[in-house]
Amino acid sequence: MFRQMRIALRAGLGFAVVALLVFLLGVFALTRIAAMEGDAEKVDQRLLPTIQLLGQINQEFLMIRASTLRLLISEPAERSRGAETLDALRKTLAQERQDLDRLIQDSEGKALLANFDQSLARYESFQRRIVELALQNRMEEAIEITRGELNEHARSTSKAVYDLIGLNRNAANAASAHALEVAASAFQGVVVAMILAFIATIILAMLLTRSIVQPLAEAVGVAEVIAGGDLTR
Repeated sequence: MFRQMRIALRAGLGFAVVALLVFLLGVFALTRIAAMEGDAEKVDQRLLPTIQLLGQINQEFLMIRASTLRLLISEPAERSRGAETLDALRKTLAQERQDLDRLIQDSEGKALLANFDQSLARYESFQRRIVELALQNRMEEAIEITRGELNEHARSTSKAVYDLIGLNRNAANAASAHALEVAASAFQGVVVAMILAFIATIILAMLLTRSIVQPLAEAVGVAEVIAGGDLTR
């Protein structure tokens, strides 16, 4: 059947097969590149900013804890300024907390974020009471609060932050590992596709050449026989 086709059609089919292989190779490479770009974008646009923001939140919270304790040992004249510092720190922390909503999208992260909100709310309720008592110069009552549930809520808040950092760090490591796997599979796939394309090109070239040369050789043989005087062919 292949030999019955015109030469131009044979050549066209052969080149079409090679072009199809090249096209499929390009599609495969593009899909692998897109997968790697997706992992890179996830790490760059969401996971790393989340980890950095959580680090800032943790720092702000530690400063709030330290400033609250410092307020208890400060002079009466300095307590109003200390309360203003705490108020500014709380506002900064609240803004950073709002920024987390657009970065944390998965259900596990949202659950940990809810734990953080609950622990922070409990801590701030006690912390605000300490500030009020300190400004009223009721230092013994303020100090007594620090010996109760305050520290427990502070630890719970810090733990929630570290849990969120760990979750996003693990997700970043997983995305990096997946990108490496995709890159390795893409390299292997491209190598295999190149080998197959090379083999297919050789086979098609041989078939095309044979389909052209063999009939010509047969025609030349017949012509030589006829030229020798044998008209039976």
